[in-house]
Amino acid sequence: MEIEFGRKIKELRHFYGISQKEVCEGICNQSYISKLEKGMVHPSANMLAMIADRLGVSPQYFFDDFADVTKVNYVYQVIDYISKNMERAKYEEVLEMVEGEKNNPLFKRPHLQQFLLWRKGICIYHLYGDEAEAVALFDQSLAHSETTNKNKSERELDILLSKAIIYSLEEKYPEANEIYEKLLFASRKHPYLPNETLIPVIYYNYSKNNYSQNKYSKALELAKKGVIVSLEHNSIYMLGDLYFQCGKCLWFSNKASLKESLHYLEMSKQVFILRENEEFAELVQEEIDEIKAEAAETEGENIPE
Repeated sequence: MEIEFGRKIKELRHFYGISQKEVCEGICNQSYISKLEKGMVHPSANMLAMIADRLGVSPQYFFDDFADVTKVNYVYQVIDYISKNMERAKYEEVLEMVEGEKNNPLFKRPHLQQFLLWRKGICIYHLYGDEAEAVALFDQSLAHSETTNKNKSERELDILLSKAIIYSLEEKYPEANEIYEKLLFASRKHPYLPNETLIPVIYYNYSKNNYSQNKYSKALELAKKGVIVSLEHNSIYMLGDLYFQCGKCLWFSNKASLKESLHYLEMSKQVFILRENEEFAELVQEEIDEIKAEAAETEGENIPE
């Protein structure tokens, strides 16, 4: 089956309103892009990778199937190691790996330098609490972007999300809100996001940012949208967290909604049990017990003598 690279490039370019000149800048001449879109030439693997970077998508976007090279390619092995240890919050190990690879010639391509700087920023914040250095590293990372000012790659969205989360943790809520709004706009517009959990993660953290400001109704609205997206993609990755957020926000926004709040929390607990995350399931149960106790106390206070 012939893969229509040119058609897909043209469609994506038109989708974002990007000119051929903007696509080819620093990569090739404009006539090559024109010929490519007309099917007169076929791109090399390296050329396709650079064009994909510029358009903000993975090279996978141009294929129905793409070979998994993570087990045979050193670069992908390092990326896999770093990503897995980030999930486990092993920041010291990740930082050591990043420092060891930053001057490796294999990691000189802009998108790989971007990855290392992004991960270093997260580690610096969690290990040393240095917000300024972390944000500076995120900005350096974003400076390596190959996209235009009209579109964002999935990696760029991830970096901006990390920046927003740190702003929230530092109680810089307006700055975080601004980034979350941009993230939602860009992620909804993006034509190809292989990571289906990204949008629910954005909704969850945006909800938490509003919850921290006691904006419970807005936080509830965002958490519910995250639930909807998760269910649409048949993903339970963030579902427990989002149900938990719904239950807490609903309780604090309307103490008369006890039954519905507990329903959300019970669903949250069941999702964590399904994911075999007993620790989180127990934390949810503690929240359920606290809300029930508070409700019982309030009811007792309202009973006339």
